[in-house]
Amino acid sequence: MAAQAKPPGDYRPTVLLGAMSVFISYTDRINISIAVPAMVEEFNWDNSRSGVVLGAFFWGYILTQVAGGVLSQRFGGKYVLVAAVLMWSAMTLLTPMAARVGHANGGSITLLVLVRILTGVGEGAGFPAMMSVFGRVVPKAHYSRSIGLSQLMVNLGTVVALYVSPHLIKQAGWPSVFYAFGLLGFLWAPLWLWFALPGRYGDSCVGSAADQRRSRMSRCDMYWGLWQWCGHRRKRGRKPWL
Repeated sequence: MAAQAKPPGDYRPTVLLGAMSVFISYTDRINISIAVPAMVEEFNWDNSRSGVVLGAFFWGYILTQVAGGVLSQRFGGKYVLVAAVLMWSAMTLLTPMAARVGHANGGSITLLVLVRILTGVGEGAGFPAMMSVFGRVVPKAHYSRSIGLSQLMVNLGTVVALYVSPHLIKQAGWPSVFYAFGLLGFLWAPLWLWFALPGRYGDSCVGSAADQRRSRMSRCDMYWGLWQWCGHRRKRGRKPWL
């Protein structure tokens, strides 16, 4: 049995901030489904155009699920995660501009679709990067609780976005949803860079053999997530935002 390595530092800020990245991810993911009725009214989209805009996120999302894990192993999950959060947050902030520029140029949605695809590209790399960091800095005895906290943030981010977005739209218009939630990632990034443990390759708290098993499990989790998403899409039909 491999000896358990000494944790490289206090893992709790890393776990809390990693879980917060999940919260931000889901607020940025959900907000467009609340804003789209107002966008349809302003830009006079039909169902086909609004469906393409809503589904574009997932075209990018599926591209980086596995790539995010590979990049995290090579460069360290800490830096892949912050790059992913900054990318999707920047795209979230640019969403209103992309929609209006396209509308001013003959009603095109091409630029908006590209922005949403890039939002998905960023978010797709986020989960694998966070799991990579957790697998290398969280002690084995606390690993399950850390993953549980990150999963809790999936639901919390969804609930907060669903509750707050209508109020923002009513008070300040639909673009405010993207500005408010997009800004969160830029507030989060310096905290992550300052407080999170590096999680470099080889910095494992559970021993090399256990680390290899966990790495294989993480890859299985990614493939399982992709399979579930495809099944979810088939069941839901033309509702890519759910």
